[in-house]
Amino acid sequence: MLFDQISLLLALGFCAGALGVTLLGAWYASRSDIFLLYLGVGVMLLVIGIAVFSNYAEHYSAERHMVAFVMLILGFSAIWGSARRFMGRRSVLRFTLVVATLGTFSAAPFFIAGFDGLGAIIANLLCMAFQIGTAYEFWRGRREAPVPMLGVGALYLVNATSFGLCALALMLEGDMVLAGAPSNRAEDLNALISIFSMSGIGALSLALNQTRLARRHRDESLTDALTGLLNRRALFQRHEGVLESGTVVLICDLDLFKAVNDRFGHAAGDVVLMEFAETARACLANAKDAVSARLGGEEFAFVYNADNTPQAVKIAERVREAAAAQTVQAGEHIIRFTISAGLAIAKDGERFETVLDRADAALYSAKRSGRNQVSLGTLHLVA
Repeated sequence: MLFDQISLLLALGFCAGALGVTLLGAWYASRSDIFLLYLGVGVMLLVIGIAVFSNYAEHYSAERHMVAFVMLILGFSAIWGSARRFMGRRSVLRFTLVVATLGTFSAAPFFIAGFDGLGAIIANLLCMAFQIGTAYEFWRGRREAPVPMLGVGALYLVNATSFGLCALALMLEGDMVLAGAPSNRAEDLNALISIFSMSGIGALSLALNQTRLARRHRDESLTDALTGLLNRRALFQRHEGVLESGTVVLICDLDLFKAVNDRFGHAAGDVVLMEFAETARACLANAKDAVSARLGGEEFAFVYNADNTPQAVKIAERVREAAAAQTVQAGEHIIRFTISAGLAIAKDGERFETVLDRADAALYSAKRSGRNQVSLGTLHLVA
């Protein structure tokens, strides 16, 4: 043997145990990250299997051999399910249970029948297959974070290969019934590789989760929670500095919105705001470089590019007309509403704040002139 197998298994068990506790602790701190729960449970099942392996290496029995491999099969099933959950797949629990059940019943009968060598070959191949499946999930999600995603996938593939070598060594030995615990270079290499790969997988998995959490928090800080549009802060960040000539800034305000809240309740008012946001976004779907934002309350801003003033006004009118034609179902109530809008088009060298101020002034002109209309500076378009 290259190394003392018991020492390697003990080192692997300690490493995996520490990783499992860390993962479960990370899940407990953020219950929404269910993939950490799957991963932590999977690693702890591996720890149980490693502990049984350490025990039967000195006191071998086919039953202990079977229990050890069943724990590994269950653990790698849960880890595969964790990867699928991390990538946003559905029915992960059902998938994990099906894979674990099929894996267990594919290997266990051979141990029970006394063919523990054949059972060990099948179990090693199953562990290899489950890790290849896990690696594939990370390869699918490589665009999110190429280096760590591919790194985790590569580690699973390396570890999977070590299980394949264990199966190959048993095949070459040709013993379908074992007299003792398998002891060969492949087994030692498997334990050694597992120590390093599990450490790397744990570190990269936690790093990926932290990166995703940071991205989620950043997105939440720049997104209006009710409508899903950008918020005021995000709008100003996106349009810092001077705008290109011809950039259109459109500000819309729902007419007499306080009356909607007073008559139908704030929940109904929220529905109206969400419906208008979706309607406006659809109207701007074909506009060049369109950006939609909720400035606050019932006020929205839209930035887009137009070839000329008539086209800019036409798009704004499309939003106004769509709002006026819309009916919103809020509980038992059917609500209709209109909007007023102010439009401004950037000139050479104008900053976003300046154009926004001009659009805001045009909005108040539209309101003073009777609402349900679009105003553009001196141009006043009545519905």
